[in-house]
Amino acid sequence: MAFMAATDHSNQLRTAGLQALEDIIKKFASVPEPEFPGHVILEQYQANVGAALRPAFSPDTPSDITAKACQVTVLIGSPQIHLLTSQLRHAR
Repeated sequence: MAFMAATDHSNQLRTAGLQALEDIIKKFASVPEPEFPGHVILEQYQANVGAALRPAFSPDTPSDITAKACQVTVLIGSPQIHLLTSQLRHAR
């Protein structure tokens, strides 16, 4: 749901979606993946996270939405979920 909201046409919904995404990442950043030791559960959503953030960095996006997406991107760069950054690198 957060992924869909973050890419909606409504700026209010996009902001709320990015906030929800930030909250989810904070809560689940260090939750281990039970089926794959040494991995975190959020790794399976890396494509979704990248797809939800990509539109926030387009030139026509309002600055407050881009700023919120930057906050989420900083979380992705944290050591707990470093593997999600590979998806963002490919988005460029």
